[in-house]
Amino acid sequence: MNNHFKTHLHAKFSVGFVSSFVVLLFTHVATQVDAQSVQSEKDKKNSFEIEFKQAEGRVDVLVDDKCFTSLVHQGNRKPFFYPVKNPSQQSMTRSFPMQADVLGEQHDHPHHKSVWFSHDIDGVEFWQEKHGRIAVSDVKLRPSRNSVSWRGDWLDSKNDRRICQDQTEVAFAADSKCRSMDYQVTIVASDGDIELADSKEGSFAVRVHPHLRLDAAPKAGVEKVFGAIENDRGLKGKSVWGKRAKWVMYSGEIHGKPAAIVIFDHPRNLRHPTTWHARGYGLFAANPFGLHHFEDRLLGEGGHKLKQGERLTLRYQAIFFNVIPTKVEIEKRFQKFALSN
Repeated sequence: MNNHFKTHLHAKFSVGFVSSFVVLLFTHVATQVDAQSVQSEKDKKNSFEIEFKQAEGRVDVLVDDKCFTSLVHQGNRKPFFYPVKNPSQQSMTRSFPMQADVLGEQHDHPHHKSVWFSHDIDGVEFWQEKHGRIAVSDVKLRPSRNSVSWRGDWLDSKNDRRICQDQTEVAFAADSKCRSMDYQVTIVASDGDIELADSKEGSFAVRVHPHLRLDAAPKAGVEKVFGAIENDRGLKGKSVWGKRAKWVMYSGEIHGKPAAIVIFDHPRNLRHPTTWHARGYGLFAANPFGLHHFEDRLLGEGGHKLKQGERLTLRYQAIFFNVIPTKVEIEKRFQKFALSN
């Protein structure tokens, strides 16, 4: 084979290889852009399909046929949501006590059940579930609102006397970055005058995934943590505890992937911006009542009384991200929530 032919063959091969590589690269980029465009269009049209499936004692919430969460409304001393997953199907909350065999979880505070609402009323300890329980009935699915609602009877389990009732509705939404719950609970003084306790133990709460904690607990099995806490006022870490803020975020990594949980306090809520029971070990709660502990007020100042027939409505939004959102993005989402009905 002469040198001229070799050179020509090599040039032809090189051009062909480069052309094939360029085609493959263009196809890959085009596929990525197309996938991003489809995702962007889904976000714009809010076309993520939310579906409900009822099972014994629970309602499963699916987004595009994948698990978001389940409302567990029977078989426990209060209703709660578990599991809770972000768009990447990362579990965002602790599994204990619903599952006791998950490695890396501390088995403390068994009343911390993933996502829930509870508070002590008239001396009955609903928060720690010692002698209070919330019996759920009238569970209704509202597909047109992407929501589920129920009625709760708050009972003193010593004698099954009803203290009060609640009417709760939780609406669900989704986009490419997050899943969210818009949680509205109305406490009704249905059976006489009541008082919600001046106590730090409450109220709308999430027990975050152990990886989002600030504090490790090696003796309890929590060896590594990757979390951070920040509020809208720029306070970080444990300094967030007890302070007033319109939102708080836990963020970090779960199994090496970014994740964040943000809770919004609605501007129409009692004592907005609320105080926060946000702990380094993973309790994340909006609590407008515990002013004795949070702000060193006289004991009782943080309590809230309702006369028979009166109501108190509280509304929160919990958002579960598969990214760590910027403060600018969080503020935009908060403003949208604040302006919603």
